[in-house]
Amino acid sequence: MQTDKQPQEETTSFGKIEEAIQVNQTLYDRLHESLVEEAVTTVEEEKNVQHYKDYKKTPVVEYLMRLKQFYQANDLFRYALWSFGLMILSTGILTIVEYDLFSGDVADDIGDTFKFGDDGPNWIDTFFHAFWWSVVTFTTVGYGDVSPMTHIGKLLTIIIMLLNFGIVTLLGGAVASVLVAARLKGDDKLDENKFHGHIIIAGWHPAIQSTLRL
Repeated sequence: MQTDKQPQEETTSFGKIEEAIQVNQTLYDRLHESLVEEAVTTVEEEKNVQHYKDYKKTPVVEYLMRLKQFYQANDLFRYALWSFGLMILSTGILTIVEYDLFSGDVADDIGDTFKFGDDGPNWIDTFFHAFWWSVVTFTTVGYGDVSPMTHIGKLLTIIIMLLNFGIVTLLGGAVASVLVAARLKGDDKLDENKFHGHIIIAGWHPAIQSTLRL
């Protein structure tokens, strides 16, 4: 009698479980879908991380990362790069605005020497001549051999001359800071060498010096 009752109880419990599953079927399906989506997302994230690590190992990316670190750590290189960029920008604008002026001046300067143009100076010759003029104007106040003719060219020249003070000051300050930092590092090493071969005595008193002489 007791043996027949046990299978009946098991059947009843299984039936209750099936009823509970059927009642909460929608919730069960949503939970199952969320678990599957979470697992798929985790796998995709791991693949993306691995792909990013492999991408960072490429020589080009490593070189760019080192260049970025060097750019952020070196003030002198950063200021020099910005100065060079400003000179290139001013050269390009002046080549367009004052093309006739610079092309005519470069024709008088180089004469029959090497030039990119066959019959006369072309835009490359003019660009190099304008670049030379920009460098001279950035570092000094110009030689006066080339003077802008248009109002736009004169305005650009004024801006370049005013930027000259800031750029030269920044470059000079960067060079000075690098030299001072190198000097301070050398002084620190010298100071550390003073402590080699010495004994440190805690609780020093002037009377101890006379005692050590005995």
